[in-house]
Amino acid sequence: MAPKPLLRTKAKRHPHLMVAPTPYGQGVFAKKPIAKGQTVGLITGDVFREKEFQSSYCMDLGYSLVLEPRNIFRRMNHSCEPNCEIIAYKAKDDYRIHVEAIRDIAVGEQLAIDYAWPAEYAIPCKCGSPKCRRWIVHPKELQLIAG
Repeated sequence: MAPKPLLRTKAKRHPHLMVAPTPYGQGVFAKKPIAKGQTVGLITGDVFREKEFQSSYCMDLGYSLVLEPRNIFRRMNHSCEPNCEIIAYKAKDDYRIHVEAIRDIAVGEQLAIDYAWPAEYAIPCKCGSPKCRRWIVHPKELQLIAG
């Protein structure tokens, strides 16, 4: 039986974004230009205790909690040279996670974050960036990956 979420946030629409195919599944793309520093959108979903829940999409909130995203950001892919970052914070009894552009993003460009996974969860990377680490792993843990 699946655990019940501790918190459920409401889904929001993001008309300036779209989901489209990529060589490795689906991704999130800009339908309008996005400026550096601009909040791209709020990630919504269900919050669980980390020990109770695991999925391919869950995002670490800290405080031993994870968020299972339900909106378009569930499809956001990794890049070793990302154009966005995830900003997470606790506001009273609510957790907020939003996506922020770390550089200007052009129309049609895929939005990507650096997953920066621990070495124990690393998988080969196919982002194609000139700065690709060849592994989806936190840069400080790259030396822990054999090969």
